[in-house]
Amino acid sequence: NSSKFIGKTIASYSYPSTIDGFWFIVSPSTLLNTFDFVTVKNHHGSKTIGLVQDIRALPSITFQDSQLYSELSDNDLQKNDSFVEKEWLLTGEHGAIVASVAVIGNTGIKSKSGKLKIINLPILAGMDVQFSKKDEILFALGIPKMENPIAAGIIEMSNGLQVPVSLDITYLAGPDTAHMNVTGISGNKKTSYVLFLLQSLCQRLRNRDITPNKDSNTISAIIFNTKADDLLHLHHKSRHIENDTKKAFQNLGLKLQGFENVTYFLPRGADGMPNSLHIPDHFKTYSFELEDIYDRLDLLFSSSLELADMSPLLDYIHENWPLKDKSRSTISNWTDLTKFNLYPKFVAYNRTILQDFISHIHRIRKSPLFVDKKSKSTYLGDEIKKIRANEVFVIDVSAISSVEEQAFVIGDVFKSVNELYSIGPSNHNIIRGQTSLARSN
Repeated sequence: NSSKFIGKTIASYSYPSTIDGFWFIVSPSTLLNTFDFVTVKNHHGSKTIGLVQDIRALPSITFQDSQLYSELSDNDLQKNDSFVEKEWLLTGEHGAIVASVAVIGNTGIKSKSGKLKIINLPILAGMDVQFSKKDEILFALGIPKMENPIAAGIIEMSNGLQVPVSLDITYLAGPDTAHMNVTGISGNKKTSYVLFLLQSLCQRLRNRDITPNKDSNTISAIIFNTKADDLLHLHHKSRHIENDTKKAFQNLGLKLQGFENVTYFLPRGADGMPNSLHIPDHFKTYSFELEDIYDRLDLLFSSSLELADMSPLLDYIHENWPLKDKSRSTISNWTDLTKFNLYPKFVAYNRTILQDFISHIHRIRKSPLFVDKKSKSTYLGDEIKKIRANEVFVIDVSAISSVEEQAFVIGDVFKSVNELYSIGPSNHNIIRGQTSLARSN
């Protein structure tokens, strides 16, 4: 019950009330936690909404000897039935619980001109404190009414109130799209939240008409699995779902389901089989021929100093592809490239650079990802350019032992995505849907 009395505001030198925050004594019958929203009446009938930041227990001796206690000993305050309950231990041996609140917003009052005037005054002592209502929370957070909301989560209060929170679609998959940053310590469900938001976006776009052009109501997703095998089960619905989770999804208007149209791309192993911690039912293995990436060999060099030395060689290969040897045969694979030495003097002016380049190619060839000829595997760049609306690609790099190789795979995918968008309106896949990229940290 959001209208239930949960405490009284206080004001003293030790616990001041300012325009930025205030303190209140918590009623012993109240369950309160940090990040709860509370509301207090302010001047001229306005309401101030704040967020609980800190909760402290004051010992009875400290509490009674302080100026705070002398201020709270006012007769009018003690006579307030809602303040002095039977279990209230204000002067008892257990002391009292006090909470600090950071002010977020004020409802203000309407002026004669009809404009909203914000009241920026401190909260007085002795005012009733209540849990905030749904509309008060949304107002304080500045969440406007949205034309096309995407469910982003739920604010759950200690009194059981659940407030759905949304993001407008234009900030997730539209012209105002920005990067989303989900931060936190290891193990606090960052990946789970990103997947939830992606699922929410997919369901909203697939199930409702948002724009006049129905073909644009779609999304394609590219997801990198960088650790363990959590993201290699996206097409499955979880078997063990808590009742709280079911209720939350109901409140958000979402279905509890796995992702649809998922294709898993697993790195090629030494024996041609997928090198992965888990092998899903529907998968493709990927690898790289020289012909696939001749124009992006720079991604193989992680050191900027090393790349600067190699740039003339890499540019020459790119601009003169396909290379020809003395017999005019085409250089088409990694083995041929390590033997090729017909570079102009201005490119291979330093023999050491050429030797370093060849040594580097020999080193990466030890990886089963780089093959002279693909047989059962595919090239990721080609697959990215064929992505369809409502498809989800999961690219596994978790079992690749070298960070350098992982970085190459991710860099190659991003370059392919850039090329996909550079094609322009002639590519029907871009017209039909937006492309989103996510990563598991």
